[in-house]
Amino acid sequence: MLDHQAVFRYTDSMLRTLGKILLGFFALLAILIIVIALFIGYKTEKFKKTFEQSSGVDAHTLISRVQTGWDQTPQTTNGWKNVLLLGADEVPGRPEGQDASSVLTDSMIVLSMNLKSGKILQYALPRDLWVDAYKTKINAIYHYGFAQTPEDPTKFVGQVVKEITGVPMHNIVVLKLSTVAEIIDALGGLDIEVKRSFEDVMFPRAGVDVATVRDPKLLYETVNFTQGIEHMSGKRALTYLRSRHSTDEIEGTDEGRIARQKQVIQALMSSLLKKELITNPAKLGKLYAMYARDFEKSFSIEEGAATLRMLMESLGTSESNASNFLLVQRTISIQEKGNKGTLYHPTNLRAFGGQWVYIPVKGDFSAMQKEIQSFYEEK
Repeated sequence: MLDHQAVFRYTDSMLRTLGKILLGFFALLAILIIVIALFIGYKTEKFKKTFEQSSGVDAHTLISRVQTGWDQTPQTTNGWKNVLLLGADEVPGRPEGQDASSVLTDSMIVLSMNLKSGKILQYALPRDLWVDAYKTKINAIYHYGFAQTPEDPTKFVGQVVKEITGVPMHNIVVLKLSTVAEIIDALGGLDIEVKRSFEDVMFPRAGVDVATVRDPKLLYETVNFTQGIEHMSGKRALTYLRSRHSTDEIEGTDEGRIARQKQVIQALMSSLLKKELITNPAKLGKLYAMYARDFEKSFSIEEGAATLRMLMESLGTSESNASNFLLVQRTISIQEKGNKGTLYHPTNLRAFGGQWVYIPVKGDFSAMQKEIQSFYEEK
């Protein structure tokens, strides 16, 4: 029997725990959608109507889907739920409206949750990892997926990732920065503390094709950020986290850019965790519409409900148990400066088209697979 109140209290506590995990952003968003579905089950008719108008979805149908999923068994392997999160961004210097196949995979994060113990394992696949079977780096696999499995490009990604890691991916989610911008706008913007004032005089202009345009004045624009709190729209927040050519000694580095990216995502998660959001049917509806468009195919409402039910059954239904998640972050080892590892950077790059790459130490991925398996077997 699905107890709406108990599930709501449990997921609220669970969300606050997951909110501490930077790359738990997708997990937070997915579970939030379930909370939406459950919550509208006992709100007023006015609340439901506003939600329906904003989302374009019938509230009763949504509740029915959650109930159906609640009675199902989630996809797992030996108790582990494996989600591959592809962080993607449009290729710089391409016209606006480019097709999805031109999107680059900037990060590939495996987020595995043990639905019996509550342990969450997180590790990244290096974007420069060479996959010899396909003569390319792993960050291009999503691009090739549009040719290999055009009905679902992520299917090809899943096949390749399983080949090299030995781990099956139950859900593969593509999170584009453009989607993050939409979510920020749906929430009414974000308050971001700009730590240091900086200027970037070479920020790529949107919609300019580098293949045909050569004039720097047309290719780039100058953007400025002033130290202090700034309320940012989605577009402004993306400019803030994308900037990479500042002359500032900190903000012009990769470390500075990564810190800004974390800052924006953390602010976004904090905004999603505010209880006021749950009482705003118009904002909830907009979020659901984006979820349905971008994530539903990868992580359905039914699968999310089934996953949540299994967690509650394994860990207990009290709010305190919802905080009993153990986050374990692991790194695939790199062989360098005398350190042992399962991957290394070759000095002769001719076989790789001159690209900077990582390759497996034994010529195949067996050592890396063994290392990854040890992540799952740790007590």
